[in-house]
Amino acid sequence: MMRAVVHRRYGPPESLAVESVPKPAPAEGEVLIRVRSATLNKGDWHLLTGVPYLIRLAGYGVARPDPISFGQDFAGTVEELGAGVADLAAGDAVFGQVSKGSFAEFAAVPARGLAKKPDSVSFEAAAAIPSSGVTALQAVRDVAMLAPGQSILINGASGGVGSFAVQIAAHLGAEVTGVCSTPNVAFVRELGAHRVIDYREHDFADSGEAFDAIFDTVGNRSLSDCAKALRPGGIYVACAARGGSVLGPFPRFLKMSLFGKLKRRRMAWFIADAKPGDLDFLADLSRRGALKPALGTHWDLDGVPEAVAILGSGRARGKMVIDIA
Repeated sequence: MMRAVVHRRYGPPESLAVESVPKPAPAEGEVLIRVRSATLNKGDWHLLTGVPYLIRLAGYGVARPDPISFGQDFAGTVEELGAGVADLAAGDAVFGQVSKGSFAEFAAVPARGLAKKPDSVSFEAAAAIPSSGVTALQAVRDVAMLAPGQSILINGASGGVGSFAVQIAAHLGAEVTGVCSTPNVAFVRELGAHRVIDYREHDFADSGEAFDAIFDTVGNRSLSDCAKALRPGGIYVACAARGGSVLGPFPRFLKMSLFGKLKRRRMAWFIADAKPGDLDFLADLSRRGALKPALGTHWDLDGVPEAVAILGSGRARGKMVIDIA
């Protein structure tokens, strides 16, 4: 048996509970991980509430959560190997992502989705990387195809994804402008942004400046405003948008496609797909000190409901860490 956060019904944070449940056994191609640290993501809030309802059709249960486990990002050590796993050994320190189940003492996960944790990187920092780091990497490197010397504006630069995007874009040799609120200006500058715009004081859409790429992690500005800040041939990339309780961000994503065709603007939205090669790339950046996750408050398993409530309120700063071991 093991202690784990379980999720038996969609609803508020109080619907989460810590229970004693059977310890999983690794299937073929899986490994059993002794979880040392896990982190919260915005996606955890949507899986908690089941909103937008469209995500329930994506394999998470229509009427109630399925499976009942909770949590996605983690770092830990290999406890046991399933059949067919040859490139890992018991005791290896690894990190990665599971669809649900990282807020537990143990998790059975596919071996192909894991990366080895560098010795110089803590378990807490490694657990902060998978969801947000991969999203940021794929946005600026693969979708925007950012090249050295190009300029990029990152809307929501102090958030989980945005803070990674600032560092990755700077590593790729881009001129980085971050957009955030007043309390986070110094923080975003420390991440490596060459310039920071406080949206309470200045409007990037009316500044007359133009960028080779805009990466939007918020989706709070009109497409026309964003298009005004693009250079000819530039690209607007979005991974999130505000939306309703049924379809969520997808109406805006559809509007992006139509707007781009009508106005002859390059606009792309995407949903990140974690690949081992991406995690290895991010692990190497972390090992060299070029990528430093912004860690926030720490909680234990019993504090997860309270931590998720803060996440949903929008008051969290940095990645919220769940200390498990």
